[in-house]
Amino acid sequence: MATASQRDETIKALLLVSFNAWTSVPESTHQVVYPLISKANHTCHPNASVFAPETGNGELVCLRSIAAGDEVTVSYLGDGELARPVEFRQHQLMKRWEFTCSCSRCTAFGDDTRKFSCPRENCLGGCAALRHGAPDDATILCDVCGEEPCDEFQVDWLEAEIEVGDLLLKLPESLYSAWHPCAEFAAAHPHHWLAGRWLRFLASHMLSEADGAEDPEEANDLRQTALEAEDASWRCVQAAVGVSLDFPTSELGRVERAL
Repeated sequence: MATASQRDETIKALLLVSFNAWTSVPESTHQVVYPLISKANHTCHPNASVFAPETGNGELVCLRSIAAGDEVTVSYLGDGELARPVEFRQHQLMKRWEFTCSCSRCTAFGDDTRKFSCPRENCLGGCAALRHGAPDDATILCDVCGEEPCDEFQVDWLEAEIEVGDLLLKLPESLYSAWHPCAEFAAAHPHHWLAGRWLRFLASHMLSEADGAEDPEEANDLRQTALEAEDASWRCVQAAVGVSLDFPTSELGRVERAL
């Protein structure tokens, strides 16, 4: 029978792995704890990515320029999770790592994952919806032209957001009824997290259809459509995090991208 001291050491070891380990890629066969890499702090706006191979040393991959003296930060969340609203990210971080993130994305009044295309003609900017708990005097402004969209646009956006969100919750059963409004929403607001979620589902669906297609040409067309949808979905993450995702922000993202 284990002594109290042995049980304490076992608990400490399990907690160490639970809070500090990275899942190895591509097979997810190991939980790896690195002496230095595992000390990197989380932010939802990381400047580095962790790569944990099945064998060999782990790697920190730079995602943006890091000046001398700057802290090297990573994301504990997967790439798809980084494109989810701030309330979702905070819930996941508290549930899995027991802390609240206070990075620039999580403390901003606007939620950069809920970004609507600016309605002004020829403006390529986006208008981030206000997060829950924003001050009463906070306003929604375009990140390019700086203008505030009129109330009519804001109401229309929020109504469309609710409709598309409800449809996506019911997938795959709601696929055919959801297809047109979700595709229309994704085309109108390509940097909104719901657009990314729809496109990821569409990519998975098209790959499944391609696997079952009897005509090789049809299968190739379906796979091409899936690839285009996947690339478009990753642009949602890139827009939110503000980095190029040629190197995903986590090893989980590398697995998701490979799939």
